[in-house]
Amino acid sequence: MLVQSDWASLMSSRRRGQRLLRLSAALSLAVICFFSVLSFGYLSRPAAARVLIPLPPILFPNTGVLLASSLALWNAGRDLAAEHVRSMLRWLVIALGLGCVFVGGQVLAWREWWQAGVFLKSAPASRFFYVLTAAHAAHITAGLVAIAAVFSLAWRGRLRPDAPAPLRAASLFWHCLGLTWLWIYFMLWRF
Repeated sequence: MLVQSDWASLMSSRRRGQRLLRLSAALSLAVICFFSVLSFGYLSRPAAARVLIPLPPILFPNTGVLLASSLALWNAGRDLAAEHVRSMLRWLVIALGLGCVFVGGQVLAWREWWQAGVFLKSAPASRFFYVLTAAHAAHITAGLVAIAAVFSLAWRGRLRPDAPAPLRAASLFWHCLGLTWLWIYFMLWRF
């Protein structure tokens, strides 16, 4: 049975959690708007100006890595709800590790293009590739910081099934980044 101070603490925690989820949703929407504007800028160019340059081959498996990290975060949320703390921590580490591997894959993609002689000034398509992937990498880094913060809370025992908002907020942002990357990859590959 909750005493009044526990009840007040729980309600305060829930309000903070709701604010955190709203903030994450707002940031996710801002990311979608930002990349929509960049995409519109790319797609509004005449087709002749969008010289198709083959994308670095590493981007396809790297996309799978990002999707796997989203799946790991989903599993962490499931384990939090089931109160499987050790398993949740393991999934958070996997999500964090795969996110770092994704960023490393992006660096390798840039390196492949540099070695092939494709630079920022080579073509409009290369400019957009570098701008879109750099902006996405910056957002991914913010997502990694959020996942690391959730891991820290979980490690210290401060992430509970009755207050899952930090994990949900980080997951929402991360899944948004995954969907954004799918769009960026498809757009650069197809258009």
